[in-house]
Amino acid sequence: MSKGDLFERKVRQFSAVRFGLPFQQEHLSGINFDCVANRRDDYKIIIEATVNHTLEKIRGDVVRLQLVKQKLLGEGIFAEVYIVLEKEPTTSMIESARAARIEITSFELFYRNWYDSSSYIAARLQRSFGSAINEAQEGPDTRPYVPVFFDDRNGHRYKLEDLVTRIQHGARIVMIGDFGTGKSRCIQELFSKLIPKTATEKSPISIDLRTMWGTQSAEELIYRHYSMLQLDAMKERAVEALHKGDLFLLLDGFDELAIQEWGSEPDAIAKSRARTMEPIRDILNRTKSGAIICGREHYFSSDNEMLAALGLNRNSIIVETPPEFSMEEAKKFLHTAGYDGHIPIWLPRKPLIAEMYANFSQKKLIDAGSGRPEFWESFIDALCRRDSQIRASYDPETIKNILRLLSRKTRTTPDGRGPITPTDVQQAFTSIVGQHPAQEAISMLQRLPGLGRVAAETDDRQFIDDFIAEGLRGFDVSSIVSTFEVNIDSSEWKHGAGDLGLEIIANRINKSFTIIDAVKRIQNGRGKNEGPLNCDIIGGIALSPVSEIDISGSEICGGYISTFDLSEKAIEGLHLSGCEIGYLNIFNSNTIDTIISDSIIETLDGVSGSEVPDWIKNCEIEKKSNLDTVARIRKTHLKPSEIILVTILRKTFFQPGSGRKEEALLRGLGEYGDAKLQGKVLRTLVSSEFLQEANGRSGKLYVPERSKTSRASKMMSQLQQSNDPIWLEVSQF
Repeated sequence: MSKGDLFERKVRQFSAVRFGLPFQQEHLSGINFDCVANRRDDYKIIIEATVNHTLEKIRGDVVRLQLVKQKLLGEGIFAEVYIVLEKEPTTSMIESARAARIEITSFELFYRNWYDSSSYIAARLQRSFGSAINEAQEGPDTRPYVPVFFDDRNGHRYKLEDLVTRIQHGARIVMIGDFGTGKSRCIQELFSKLIPKTATEKSPISIDLRTMWGTQSAEELIYRHYSMLQLDAMKERAVEALHKGDLFLLLDGFDELAIQEWGSEPDAIAKSRARTMEPIRDILNRTKSGAIICGREHYFSSDNEMLAALGLNRNSIIVETPPEFSMEEAKKFLHTAGYDGHIPIWLPRKPLIAEMYANFSQKKLIDAGSGRPEFWESFIDALCRRDSQIRASYDPETIKNILRLLSRKTRTTPDGRGPITPTDVQQAFTSIVGQHPAQEAISMLQRLPGLGRVAAETDDRQFIDDFIAEGLRGFDVSSIVSTFEVNIDSSEWKHGAGDLGLEIIANRINKSFTIIDAVKRIQNGRGKNEGPLNCDIIGGIALSPVSEIDISGSEICGGYISTFDLSEKAIEGLHLSGCEIGYLNIFNSNTIDTIISDSIIETLDGVSGSEVPDWIKNCEIEKKSNLDTVARIRKTHLKPSEIILVTILRKTFFQPGSGRKEEALLRGLGEYGDAKLQGKVLRTLVSSEFLQEANGRSGKLYVPERSKTSRASKMMSQLQQSNDPIWLEVSQF
């Protein structure tokens, strides 16, 4: 088939779609025409299609068409006449056709006059894509996209360009991933890369399914989508373009499409999900073109259920967004977002969290030295504000407090993240809002930020990471103290606030509540019911800048403190028993009437050797951070003279060998006092008979007096808490 024949067929096929009539070749008044259709018995549409762009050819076509128009008019038949060229007509061609009242155009313009993809693309690019928003501006996120890899079920890795190619070749792709992993941002980038270079190429449409609640068909999806873009005049033609196969489909958020009833029976839930997916199945079945459909992981119980519900076959590709950036990707992402500073080791590398960190830094809401509690406070506020804007549901503070109560609920669960049942969510809503949720509110509750499904076969939720859950627990404890909330039975809590939660509590002292409020809460909350809660409170106080803590009369029984930092603290009246402590630091602590008893301590820091302070009683200590190297000693808060003492004791009493030369004893201590101070400490140990001087082959040796080993070990263990006369004397140097 020649190029001209192929072009004629292309024009004939499109004309049938544009005018909704069957077009065929026809012989009229002794002349053959490429495309002719009968709108009525007295009304014909005649289209002459040609790839010959010479002026002579076009003028000849104009003459022939004008002759046929006149003859048909004489027979009482009106003719609507077009000349369609493969390329743009010249000015002379247009003038010749206009004189005969014949419309002449290129196929591209002929097509665009029917469905103007450029108008749709321009309108769509003014709107945000799903949850890919930039709080600093209206519309889409215009920051550069950071490429990531997507893995399929067989371990095959795809770049974004690979997805573009697959879609262009008709593939159906399902992209799944957790909250905040960049699905919507990927959709936005795919849209940009699929924009056609000419009007006759296939064009993408990108529909945010969260705005399509209640739709039941492809027409409803398209009509509402185009209406939201203020392109009502294009709705009908868009449906026709879909049927013609001229549209790539980018569908974002299958898990947000409609209100889904909560239930407990897996079969009923699966049927509900299948009903919800009806408009997606319909729109995908209307076209053979490529498509990508995004949604959260675990929405469906299995890949088979997901593919069936979406109306896809097993040839479809399922890819996952990476759960977080690699360090290199994170650096590149933060750079493109305008942040070139230090990346804190504690910063989660989920795209959404990294994005917010960059935003806050640019706006100077936080600085690089602020630490993660300040960042978390800004993050959770922005997250809830963002969710409120996206869904226009409830104010950010309501969402934040619902999440706060849910974090308290997870304290009793095995892994500390979930499950959170629909009933738990509704109860939290009722507690905060003061009324039972309506149907729209139920849908909002199903999609709370930071939550994901426990498993697809249930409606139970869980927190997707500890960064959100721990921070909310710290916020919850602060709220309990600041609002004087009563009847908190924390005896069933299996999980503490965690390090981040304790940092949040510490950060809120003198902002949300006073140290006096916190101390009174501990003093009044004696016993096991308040034990885990009080562990969080005292753990938070210990991480705060407060240097003197008096909680006389306290009785903390049971609970878990991930980090209990008493270093540099003067603490009085602490009575803690039956607890678990992940890390206990007692460097340079000063205790009065303080007892930690019958507890499990995973790591005890601030001691050395086998000795522990006598105020730590009957505790199972799994590990001690021994002062076994000079580098380790340097990290303590000891005075220079104390560091010299500890170093000499370690080298003489607790390392192999019968003696040390002075040079070896003092090696590495040049930055801790001059030779005079070092000599003074050494002479004190000799005069107190801890060390004896002896002559060696190459000079004087210092030999430990082994009868003093117990005292040396105790000083090494107790450090600043030691009352040994040698320690007290050296501390004064």
